[in-house]
Amino acid sequence: MNDSATAERFSLTDKELAARANQEATFLVTKLLPKARVSRNKRFLELGSIGGEEGQSLKINLTGHVGWWTDFSAAEGSREYSGDIWKLVAIVRYGGVNRDALANAAKWIKSTLGLDNLDPNRVLAVRREIQERQRKIDAEAEAERESRARSAWFLWSKAVRLPGTPAESYLIGRGIDFRKLGKTPGSLRYRPDVWCMERSSRENPIKFPAMVAGIVRYDPDQAKTVHVATHRTYLNIDGWDHATRSGPVSVVKIRDRRGREKSHKHTLGQYAGGHVPVWKGEHDCTLWDIPEGTAVYVSEGIEDGASLAMAFPERRIVAAVAIANMGGMHFPPQIGPVVFIGQNDPTDSKAVDAFERAIERQQDAGRQVETLFPPAGYKDFNDLLMGKRQAGPE
Repeated sequence: MNDSATAERFSLTDKELAARANQEATFLVTKLLPKARVSRNKRFLELGSIGGEEGQSLKINLTGHVGWWTDFSAAEGSREYSGDIWKLVAIVRYGGVNRDALANAAKWIKSTLGLDNLDPNRVLAVRREIQERQRKIDAEAEAERESRARSAWFLWSKAVRLPGTPAESYLIGRGIDFRKLGKTPGSLRYRPDVWCMERSSRENPIKFPAMVAGIVRYDPDQAKTVHVATHRTYLNIDGWDHATRSGPVSVVKIRDRRGREKSHKHTLGQYAGGHVPVWKGEHDCTLWDIPEGTAVYVSEGIEDGASLAMAFPERRIVAAVAIANMGGMHFPPQIGPVVFIGQNDPTDSKAVDAFERAIERQQDAGRQVETLFPPAGYKDFNDLLMGKRQAGPE
């Protein structure tokens, strides 16, 4: 065996190092970000953001997929939105995820965990430890995934249908009145009592009314579409009249780490590859049963897709929930063009980069991808529906 082969055999691979870093998430994160605190349900380490301030927007898993994190204060699809511990170290200590930053992060992880300059016997022992711990973690993650899927199903299945609810009034306030089209999407429902983890504390649990949307994905093992997650849009119903079942309803707002307001929306369950069935169009069937060559229009958010349905009720429209998921969505083999519904974001924005990456992923999967954008002067199709033009030059 030559020297390079011997060195490879008796050193940790990148995959093994990444697994070890995730397994030691609590130890590494407290070294990296000293203000991290364990959440009240013991499931996360929490911070305000990857900037390291106190708060709850950055959540690092301590159960399930241990070590994987999401920064809800960052833009979905951006490099700073999610990743593993290795990536977190690279961003926090070395300013990015380029090759040099990742290499320096690897050195820091090895040094902090005492994994540098290992003799061959110790390398083999650590490798066995990593494998054994990972098998246990994977089993626990699968059990948690199933539990969260059941919880997501319960959250959605116990909700009421859209007509006559604050959720319907919220959509009407956005110009989306499904009654004008003669039917209402079965995927959209309403609950008055959805727990809000981001606003709650041990002493003060908080629930909000919410529009809940079922997210489904085709399961080849069961040969059918199954419910995998539930999307929540938290609602402020102070202006809604329960007697007349009408009145102004808005989305609860939260602020990100830059002080910018954004709508308070989250998803329960693992929705990767799935979609919200927003509008069935001409064919009243599941996505997997559409006729050969049917074009499917894909929006990021529910409201944007529903706005397009108001203008083109014959089209098949689904929502991906997040830009990153647009690229990984599952489609039936007989699908026609996949039409991505875009938004007029600044050309140098992270959202545009994420949108382009999503297109590339679907093209790499062999699908015909087209795009549809609102006219200049409107950010998205809901703004177009509402006649809400952007400020400034077009």
